[in-house]
This record gives sequence, structure tokens and C-alpha cells, in this order.
Amino acid sequence: MKKTLLPRTLTQHLRRPLVCAIAAMTTLTGMAVPLTPGTAHAEGPYRQTRRCLSEGPSPATVTRGVSWAQQQLRYSELWPLATGKGVTVAVIDTGINPGPAFGKRLVGGGDLIIPGERGLRDCDGHGTLVAGIIGGSVDLETGFAGVAPEATILSIRQASLSYAPLQQTGRQTAGTTQSLGTAIDLAVAQGAKVINISEAECGIAGTVNDPKLTASVQAALAKDVVIVAAAGNLSGGPCQTQNTPGKIPVTSATPAEIPGVIAVGAVDAKGIAAPFSLAGPWVGIAAPGMNIISTNPFPGGAHQVDAMLSGNGSQQIQGTSFSAPYVAGVAALIRERHPQLTAAQVAERILDSAVGGSNHAVGRGIIDPRGALTAVRPQEGENARRPSTAADTMPPMPEPAPAPPGRAPALWSTAAIASLLTVWVISIGVRRRRPTD
Repeated sequence: MKKTLLPRTLTQHLRRPLVCAIAAMTTLTGMAVPLTPGTAHAEGPYRQTRRCLSEGPSPATVTRGVSWAQQQLRYSELWPLATGKGVTVAVIDTGINPGPAFGKRLVGGGDLIIPGERGLRDCDGHGTLVAGIIGGSVDLETGFAGVAPEATILSIRQASLSYAPLQQTGRQTAGTTQSLGTAIDLAVAQGAKVINISEAECGIAGTVNDPKLTASVQAALAKDVVIVAAAGNLSGGPCQTQNTPGKIPVTSATPAEIPGVIAVGAVDAKGIAAPFSLAGPWVGIAAPGMNIISTNPFPGGAHQVDAMLSGNGSQQIQGTSFSAPYVAGVAALIRERHPQLTAAQVAERILDSAVGGSNHAVGRGIIDPRGALTAVRPQEGENARRPSTAADTMPPMPEPAPAPPGRAPALWSTAAIASLLTVWVISIGVRRRRPTD
């Protein structure tokens, strides 16, 4: 039995409202790190096209409070059973900035943007936010914590909105489906047992498949790695048409649609599918994706952020990019608690325990960390472990906490759900202007 990482004295802070915003020149909200179809620029060379977060204004800090997602999912109550210790979770993204939220648990796994670097530089902030949800340490002042706060985080920088190919055409940014396949290979070679991909290449159904990416995913699954990916966000261009339930999909996203990948859609605090979350038959499950709070993405930044500041004011952190890491964190807990389970069995636990489904917007339903970790599954035979008494007697989940004043998300029907970010599944709150075609 493990001792919980959350001291009793901290519970007095958990109901206090969170106030936080970060000022930055970048736009991170509601974006998916869009991937470019494989080209000759799959792995560079790249040139920097805008300044990094570290070169902009300093962020504000959080005073008190935790997100509705942390309150509803209640994963801290599972830490006596598992914290992710000993499990390596690869975050293939825009890199991760080192800071107190990760300490020595953050390991550089490689950089496909700048040769020779280790993936420990995040110019965009997206990867750091994603990693914070997966495995941010317990912040004793604010109460924030990632799902698996003792997991090892392996950072591989593969995409960035701050870089573009030397021979840029149109609005290309760094990161392609081919380089994503290479990043998956790197993660597997370095011992990752869970891979989180908060990126997507979105387009007309049937046109986004990349043989290299598919082969890398299949190879990782064959080597017993759990792969979690954002379902994708609706945006402009080829990813603006939502799929209609019961009809053949017109829009698809990869790697979410590759068989064996756990594709994660986004929901709000009421359990309603987010308007930007791409629906489709490949969506396996849903997790919080609106009004997100995560680790301060600025290098060395303390505490957490819940919005970005722009000329139009503050905007929420949201997107399927931030839904996927909740599921990846739960996968890390399961891999520690049930080390004999295969990757396929871990995925089955996660999907079978989901609640409130099912449809093409949320898949089997919303992630249930307790059910996924503690369920007794006879079909697992000797691999199964019985839940503890503490887990069996947990009280019902609390009602959703209200959103901070002025930031309440609009309620949308499931039918209105949109798709995930195409390559940059970042949801910080500041929307970035796109150049006109």
C-alpha cells in the first residue's frame, strides 16, 4: 500500500477558485498541432519563424484551486494503489520545458526539429501542458497534480508551430506524419510503455493515411506499448466538416484512426462532447478537454496556468490535445498496478470501464480512472489484481465545479462536436491568427 502524495492539510484548498493566466506572444488555445503529410521535409531542416515562450513576457502564477477535471476524475484517491512510478510515458509533441513540475523524472528522448538537442525545449508550450496533465508533481500550494505524478516523462520534440521547413510552401510548420512515425520508433527504442500523441493530421476521409506512420504504430503495438492519441479538432481547411452519426465519415484524422490506438475525444464539465472534438467511429473514449488547468509551460515556471492572454483578453485552455493525456496518465497507473497486463489488455480496461457512452463523439464514454484501475476482470486470469478496500468504498463523484467567472464554456450538443487539432492539439487559451491563403 502506497502512502498518498496529497496531504490532508491540502484539502482545504481544493474548493477555492483558481485564478491564473499567462501572457504570451504565441497562440495556443484550441489548436491541434497540425501535422503535414509526409514530404521531403519529414525531418527537417527547419528554420525558426517566431520567438519561443521563453523569449516573451513572464506568466502570472496560480493562487489556489484545482480544475473540475481533477475534482471529477479523482485520480488522487488512486495513488495509494499506483502513481505511475517505474512507468515511462513518452510525450511526442512540441517538446517539454524543464521545471519543478517534473524534476528529475523528465528525460530528453530526442529532437526532430533541431538535430543534437534532446527535446527539452518547448517553444510553443503545448507539449509542456500535455505532460503536466500526465505526470505533473503535486503542487502543495495549489493542489494541482497530474494523473500519474511519479511516472517518468520521456520528451520527444517532433512538431512545432515556431519552426517551418527551409523551403516552406503555404503554411507548413515543423512536423509531419513521417517524422511522427520516426518519433514513435524512438520512444519504443527507449523503453516507453505508454505513448501520448496530442497531434493529428486531419483531412478528407481516406486521404490522411501514411504508410510510415501506420507501420510505426503497428510495430509499437506489437512491442506491447499503449498508444493514446487526440481524436482531432475541427478547424479550417480540410478539417472543418463534422462527421454525422450513422453516415460514412467525410473527415478523418491520423494517428487517431489507426486500429489499436486509443483515440480520445473531449467533453466539458457536464459530460457533453466539446464542439471542436472530431467525431468518428475510431473515437474510443472521451476525457476533459475544456477549461483545462496544467503545468506552467514557461521554462522553469512555477505553479499552473488556465488561460493565455492575447489582445482579445484571456482564453481558455482547451482541445482534444488535453483530453488524451488524462487517458495516457490512467494507462500509466494501470501499467504500474497491473504490470503483467499486455498493452491490449490495458486498453480494454480503459475502454470497458468508460461511463456515459456510447456514440461517435465520446466513444465508449468518459474515462473512469477508478474503474479502469480497480475492476476485477476474470478474463485477465492470473494477470488481474483485486481492488483494495479503499478503492471499493470511494464515495460517488462530486458534482462538476463551476467554471471560473467569465470563462464558462457554452454548452453544445453531441451532434455539434468538432474535430481535433490537426497537428497541434494544443489548447491553451490564446488563439493564433493564421495567415490568409
